Amino acid sequence: NNHIGVPLTLLNITKETEMAVVETGANHPGEIAALCKIARPTYGLITNIGKAHLEGFGSFQGVVNTKNELYRAVKANGGTVFVNKDNPLLMQLSEGISRITYGTPPADVAGRPEKGGFFLSVLWQHPTDVRKVKTQLYGSYNFSNVMAALAVGTHFGIPATDMQQAIAGYVPRNNRSQRLETADNVLILDAYNANPESMSLAIDDFAARRFPQPVLILGDMFELGKAAAEEHQKIVDKLENAGFETVILAGKEFYKTRTNRPYQKFKTTEEVIRFLKTHPIKNAHILVKGSRGMQLEKIVDYL
Repeated sequence: NNHIGVPLTLLNITKETEMAVVETGANHPGEIAALCKIARPTYGLITNIGKAHLEGFGSFQGVVNTKNELYRAVKANGGTVFVNKDNPLLMQLSEGISRITYGTPPADVAGRPEKGGFFLSVLWQHPTDVRKVKTQLYGSYNFSNVMAALAVGTHFGIPATDMQQAIAGYVPRNNRSQRLETADNVLILDAYNANPESMSLAIDDFAARRFPQPVLILGDMFELGKAAAEEHQKIVDKLENAGFETVILAGKEFYKTRTNRPYQKFKTTEEVIRFLKTHPIKNAHILVKGSRGMQLEKIVDYL
């Protein structure tokens, strides 16, 4: 679970081969190792390692150690890992393991995000030519997810055109990177989950697009333990440094942050809904992001 964008989605991968695909997340040490003892994986892919579930892991190093349980298991089983070449930590952890890299050149499966456009398109360096892979995904941060799918599909012999069609046909409907157009606004709904890294990336991408009337509605990032106050303050500081004026913050942690701008702060999602009923937002592009526990998708009907 990469807390941003979409889960890695592979279509028709079992067409020629008997295979079980297991997608897992963890919030405590040892959970991935326990699953690896059951599944005995011969292939593995870690999408990223961030400051998620620090309350259960104890520290960022605890997150690293737990995620690395997958790499260690695959190595022990004589298998291969798919690694984001643009992630130095993952490249370091996967040293000494048979690996296939993906990302920007010179990765084994390489490509670059195409500039412009609301939805992400990737220029994929196919062995015979450069192919455009279109998506219905918002956010440049989904580039690594698309490249991961292309790397896995390529390795298992999925025809290039099938992969392009499968990726282009995927429409997110699970509060991940969704574009919703209401009667009044355009929403980017990425409220399935959040951690400091994914929140920061979402803000960076939103800022880079320079929408004429940008609004951010952000909810607390859960399970950060002792780091919660610091990490939420960093997000608020980032918003201020980016120059955002219209921001609504929801949750007990965001409520406690210090702000130099007139940001609206509420302790609960229900309070945000009451505010929106009397202060409607119109003609805006709105980023909605927060942890699952905030259930920010509830506010869509009021936007």
